[in-house]
Amino acid sequence: MTLTAGTRLGPYEITAPLGAGGMGEVYRARDTRLERSVALKVLPAALSQDADLKARLTREARAISALSHPHICALYDIGAQDGVDYLVMELLEGETLADRLSKGALPVEQVLRHGIEISEALDRAHRGGVVHRDLKPANVMLTRAGVKLLDFGLAKVRETAGVIPVQSSLPTRLASQPLTEKGTILGTFQYMAPEQLEGKEADPRTDLFALGAVLYEMATGRRAFTGTSQASLIAAILSSEPPAISTLQPMSPPALDRLVRICLAKDPEERWQSAHDVAAELRWIAEGGSQIGAPAVLAGRRKGRERLAWVAAGLLALCLAAALYGLARGSRAPRGVVRLSLPPAAAPARGYLFLTPSPDGRSLALVVLGQADKAVLAVRSLDSEDLRILPGTEDASNPFWSPDGRSLGFFAGGKLKRVELSGGPPRVLADAKFTYGGSWSPKGVILFAFDPIAPLFRIPAEGGTPEPVTSLGPGEEAHRWPSFLPDGERFVFLADAPTTPAHTLRIGALGRKDSKKIVQAVSNVVFAPPDRILYVRGGTLVAQRFDLATGAPIGEQTPLGAPIARIADNHYYDFGAGGDLLAFQTRIPERRLVFFDREGKRLSAVGEPDLYADFRISPDGRRIAFGRHDHDGRNENIWVLDTSRGTVTRLTSTVDGDFSPLWSPAGDRVYFSSYRGGKQGDIYATPSGGGGPDELVYASPDQKWAAAASPDGRTLLVQILSEKAKGDVAILTLPEKTLTPVAASPFAEVLGGLSPDGRFVAYSSDESGRFEVYVKSLAGGARVQVSSAGGDLPVWRGDGKELFFVAPGGIFMAAATSTAAAFSAEVPRTLFTAPPFALYDVSPDGQRFLLSLRADGSVAPKTSIVLGWTALLAR
Repeated sequence: MTLTAGTRLGPYEITAPLGAGGMGEVYRARDTRLERSVALKVLPAALSQDADLKARLTREARAISALSHPHICALYDIGAQDGVDYLVMELLEGETLADRLSKGALPVEQVLRHGIEISEALDRAHRGGVVHRDLKPANVMLTRAGVKLLDFGLAKVRETAGVIPVQSSLPTRLASQPLTEKGTILGTFQYMAPEQLEGKEADPRTDLFALGAVLYEMATGRRAFTGTSQASLIAAILSSEPPAISTLQPMSPPALDRLVRICLAKDPEERWQSAHDVAAELRWIAEGGSQIGAPAVLAGRRKGRERLAWVAAGLLALCLAAALYGLARGSRAPRGVVRLSLPPAAAPARGYLFLTPSPDGRSLALVVLGQADKAVLAVRSLDSEDLRILPGTEDASNPFWSPDGRSLGFFAGGKLKRVELSGGPPRVLADAKFTYGGSWSPKGVILFAFDPIAPLFRIPAEGGTPEPVTSLGPGEEAHRWPSFLPDGERFVFLADAPTTPAHTLRIGALGRKDSKKIVQAVSNVVFAPPDRILYVRGGTLVAQRFDLATGAPIGEQTPLGAPIARIADNHYYDFGAGGDLLAFQTRIPERRLVFFDREGKRLSAVGEPDLYADFRISPDGRRIAFGRHDHDGRNENIWVLDTSRGTVTRLTSTVDGDFSPLWSPAGDRVYFSSYRGGKQGDIYATPSGGGGPDELVYASPDQKWAAAASPDGRTLLVQILSEKAKGDVAILTLPEKTLTPVAASPFAEVLGGLSPDGRFVAYSSDESGRFEVYVKSLAGGARVQVSSAGGDLPVWRGDGKELFFVAPGGIFMAAATSTAAAFSAEVPRTLFTAPPFALYDVSPDGQRFLLSLRADGSVAPKTSIVLGWTALLAR
């Protein structure tokens, strides 16, 4: 049936036709309840006349509606009226992949990016018990925010055991295209797995076959399987192999051929076994893992920037091979020093973070920062071309090796974990709230920093209950970054303190909690056999002789290279040594503050590149208060940038560290937290024009900072971290200085904001297993969940009519809100996917987003390698 504009189906009013096909018609419609546009699909009468099919449709719609994912078209509703059954879905703007492929193959960067997005969507569906069964280019929509998969799981409605469906479940064409055309059946069979054609039960691996066919077509512009008839097409799928992608597109990554070939295996047991595996492999390819060893004649035809990167990769491989040859011959004395740089990762990958050489110096463990800034643990053997991703290590940081080089410890999701290089999923060993380093003793003990404000702890390498192994001395606030000595009993570590001069490197031992100072330094420390410690002094990596008998330093420090990049805070630098291999990161991570519009278009940069930390836009939108590290490595201070005049004013100048600025409602003062006097972040205020004096607003033993201020300035929303709480949100009433919890639980409640009328609190919590955004009234009552597929960092618009937050993958979302009576929020909509950033703020009118980006466009420090580094010590 054809519906005209103005027709109502339930609360949905038809506004225009969008498309039609053998399984229904699609219309643009208006949801009169929520005042939003939706896509409404009217199903054919055959479904309405079959009670079993209608019941199955309802069951599957419920399952599909739960598949909340950025790359799955959302199913909002299902209904019936006057014998008409319909589905209500997310309205998408863009073109189908089928339409795009009509213009030819996609660039390899797009193939990889879209392939990762499709794989992630399939993985979410499969984990939710839904198999698509009809993946094809016509069911993939290309939008500004990435791909969206359509018609999830509805092919099940038409399938019965032993029957091959001869059409797609709900094919959608543009209204201008004919409903039937030559090749419709062939077009459906093109992407069917052999088991589907044989009438067998489909499972997630069936979707992976279709995914391989779609990837092949994206990369080559040709379908993987063709035939002049239905029979010949089925025969091709069952018995033939498509030509290699590289024979049609010589510039394609070699590993893409292998990935697609495994997807298209005839036997499901021979395919990839999960969409998660395919996504991981695509990320590895995108990160450049497949390019090593590509023919030089092909590399010479690439763009100049890429050519230089891969020439560097080739030189690295040759130099590393030469170094290994020397090691294999048993030569212990280095013949010279070779300095190299790991080439930058190829787009759309981001780069490398956190690297550590194996004890024998033959491998590197790296955290690879891939698409959407997702971190995963990987290992690169120096005698191999492959970068091996370790499955199940998402969000990994700070890896450290077992003494035998067969296992890695790492931190992820608030846990200390262990993974075997021989295979198998990671094992959780213990809780670890923050990632401040670990070390593995030859005696089977792991030493690690359990908490940001605590001594070091130990556990057996097989896991167990953490036990403290050091005790904090006078003026110390934490022990971090342990590194075992060869005896497996003693270790060196950093004693952290509120003031820079009080930071010291120390030596301790298992079985006794006291420790002895080695040297004053604001740095982590690594022991390098046979008798050196490595640390950072004055921004430069240095080595120093170390008396293993007495635990005392010997002689002067020896500089080892260029200035080294600070990674996390003023005393964490990424470096490590194993055998004759030294690896470290050298690019100083200067950043720029850049405004973007609501569609992700870059508007303008403000200020000069610098070591920016957190920042906030003033209530009038004309100034920016920010924290900035001094270039000498000290903690940050608070500054104000006038965007109209381009002037910068220093507000604080303590050596202890001031952070987390917040404007008063009138813009005349700036609140901030400070480590002054050895405290854990007491809250101060200072005039926004500079010149002080600074006023102590609130002091307590816990670490805290002000996140928002009420319109009258009488209350502050405060974030609290303590030994007992992963994160709580509270209201500080002024001038009484009383603290009242708003969101406090065993879970982490973090980064809140007050609505402009001061009545509601927005915050994120991980109690569901991932962070979601919630809003709660200060007057009490039930909270409202705003996000549905993950969310963090909520920020209110100046008039309270929108709440912004960040969804997984760096996707900015906006939810229309009302605070007139009770709080209410509409379904969040996607704005844009951000470039890699640390923090963000929104202008009072909600039209501009201020992000912190690396000034040189990179997202990770430069990774440097020194072969034969011990020769530097002789100099």
